[in-house]
Amino acid sequence: MRTSRFTMFALLIALSLFSVSNALAKTWKMQISTGFSSTSHFGKQVRYYFDNVAANSGGRIEVQYHYGGSLSKIGEELNALKTGAIDGFIGAAPYYSAQVPLTDAFSMTFITSATDAAMKANMDVYDNYAPLRDQWEKENNTKVMFWPPVTNNTLWSTFPVPNIEALKGKKVRAQGRTGDAITKLGGVPVGLKWGDIYTSAQRGIISAAYSTPLPLAWDAKFYEVMPYVTQTWGGVFGSMVVGVRNDLFQEFPADLQKLFIDWARKAEVESLKIVTEMSRTAVDDLVKRGKSITIWSEEDRSTAKSLVQPTQFNSWVEKMKEKGMGEEAQMAKDMYLEAIKKYEPLSDYETAFDYWKKTYGQK
Repeated sequence: MRTSRFTMFALLIALSLFSVSNALAKTWKMQISTGFSSTSHFGKQVRYYFDNVAANSGGRIEVQYHYGGSLSKIGEELNALKTGAIDGFIGAAPYYSAQVPLTDAFSMTFITSATDAAMKANMDVYDNYAPLRDQWEKENNTKVMFWPPVTNNTLWSTFPVPNIEALKGKKVRAQGRTGDAITKLGGVPVGLKWGDIYTSAQRGIISAAYSTPLPLAWDAKFYEVMPYVTQTWGGVFGSMVVGVRNDLFQEFPADLQKLFIDWARKAEVESLKIVTEMSRTAVDDLVKRGKSITIWSEEDRSTAKSLVQPTQFNSWVEKMKEKGMGEEAQMAKDMYLEAIKKYEPLSDYETAFDYWKKTYGQK
């Protein structure tokens, strides 16, 4: 009997060791998707993160990148994660409003210009508010690793926009909550995916594009078809997300899970550096090309904000009530604004507009 028990115990230990050894020896080949280019700051940020995870995994993680929506079109990443078509991505959260509606709390305009504060606030709410986190992890098989920094709204246009009045009746590409903001400022929002903006401006379908970070739009050469650059004080334009397939993340052994999480925190810091450097490079190049920036006056800034907030945020909560998520939306709103209040005073982020004005002045 003792021999039998000893044999069974030894067998269990052997099986356990084999399982651990097998997990340590296994290689996961991850397909990473983004709708943006490899030269964009989003492309660089996602590559920094997954490259370092792979490099420190002891050969257990391998990554292959797919840019420009070549594997999964922009806005369709969550569906691709569900089917296993992709394993990781960087994408724009406003595209997923129907799937993760509580995340719209992060996409309100005229809230803050502190990119670093918004990034940290997003992570705070995600980590501490289960209903929002469950929409990502349980309902959409997405483990959010970090929220890359999103720079301030830039208005690119085919015509000068010295003030709010100049937007009246103009067709403006505006994504998510920025569409609502454009309506309140007198413009006509047009819903277009990122890849359609350039050609739509070229063909005259739109006269301007909003919800566009300056360095990202510069990388896409918007200045070729929309040469006027305007700071409307709309603040951070939405939220970006870097995520991995949640069922895959749960499959990883504990040390790999920790690796993904640890490098996510480092990627937040590096991503701020990447976007700041690229913002400066973009501004320098635009100035060399003879482009100038128009910055709305304090009066227009104040008027624009009063036209949009708090009406926009409150209206969203009311609409969420109709969907049976009013309490959850209110909580997400309160937690987000509280987190912004906590991190904003600590911000040392320099917007592209600040750099442009400080270095070159303004028109």
